[in-house]
Amino acid sequence: MDEYPAYPAPVYPTDVDESEIVRIVMISGEMKGADLSFWQAAQITRELDACASTASVAVGRGRLRERGIERFPIRIGDGVQVLIGMGSVSTPVLVGWIEKINRTRSAEEHGVNVQIRSVTGDLVDCSALNSPGQWTRAKLSRILTDLVTTPFAVPIRVPAEFDRIVPNFELEQGEKVFEAVERLAHSAGLIVHDTAAGVLIATRPGLVRAAASLVHLDGPDGAPDPRNNVLESDGEEDGSKRFSLYVAKGQSEGTGEKWASIAGEDEGGSAARRVGASGKARDDGVRRYRPKIINPPGEASAADCRRLAQWECARRAGKGSRLVHGVRGWRQTKGGSLWDIGLIAPVQDDNAGLYRDLLITSVSLAINERGRRAVVTLEPPEAWEPQPVIPQKGGGEESGKWASVAKATKSGYRG
Repeated sequence: MDEYPAYPAPVYPTDVDESEIVRIVMISGEMKGADLSFWQAAQITRELDACASTASVAVGRGRLRERGIERFPIRIGDGVQVLIGMGSVSTPVLVGWIEKINRTRSAEEHGVNVQIRSVTGDLVDCSALNSPGQWTRAKLSRILTDLVTTPFAVPIRVPAEFDRIVPNFELEQGEKVFEAVERLAHSAGLIVHDTAAGVLIATRPGLVRAAASLVHLDGPDGAPDPRNNVLESDGEEDGSKRFSLYVAKGQSEGTGEKWASIAGEDEGGSAARRVGASGKARDDGVRRYRPKIINPPGEASAADCRRLAQWECARRAGKGSRLVHGVRGWRQTKGGSLWDIGLIAPVQDDNAGLYRDLLITSVSLAINERGRRAVVTLEPPEAWEPQPVIPQKGGGEESGKWASVAKATKSGYRG
């Protein structure tokens, strides 16, 4: 095995509990209170940048007949809770609504597939009808409550350290609820996603560390070490959206125009008077000349421009690296927490050549003929650092952190 940088010893998982199953408890509908545990295949997916988690479960007609079930007991629109485990030690993974039912019959198969989406899925589909749709000097949690909890009965959570007063926020014509929620959260450097309990949370990723490492190391004979919890590793590097030089260019004084050149050329006047502030960052990982101009919203200082250029450089470099691990079992440790989004996980992967902390951005928990597996997608944490907020012109209480809440997050720089 090739030598790699010094890193804490791997935390190997204990044996996978093969008795754990996926359960669906009916919380509304004709079968309210029923606990259904006959599923032969299931997959639950959570993503860091998605409003709603999803689940898909399937069962064959033969299994239903074995259980004495002649009529399938689930209907579109029924409310359910999805759990993993056995009895009282089960862990909730999703609260949502049944959205699709597919009944299949052919020479090869005869069964039912059910698709479920978190209660927060309605926020993605539905328009915001709040009237008058404008808030002045309201806390972030108050606006989210008005947008989400009052009309849709979906609880929200904003950690106290992120719950600031918003000077002004206004809905845009025809805006979907989650579009407004995401715009508001991004302006505060937060992301929004659902929890396993069906709560919409505004937070920052990477605040909690995983209880175990993700380990894919070679053994003495060059074959994968049998103690690895990572069974499959797929590492991708993509440099197509990275640049060698990032230049953030502010507005020129007086005219409000964007400055036209990086160099300080003087054509009949001082360049310092003609152009606004600027800041640069270089990506040493890009070996050929590839410059990119960034036009920040607002009245950016030189320090603002420099921070924005550095952020964009780090973000694009981070997004250019992605690792997908197929993990044995659903839990980080036997009887412990499930693998989940937003965790910082220590990674040791000989295949990808990565030995560092990475952020879990997507998790898919599945059971099928291959057994119990978690597919974990990881990215460098710097790819998810919040975008620096540029103060808006005019100063006053609406300048600074919250100045661009109403409009600039849509028109501002995120892509």
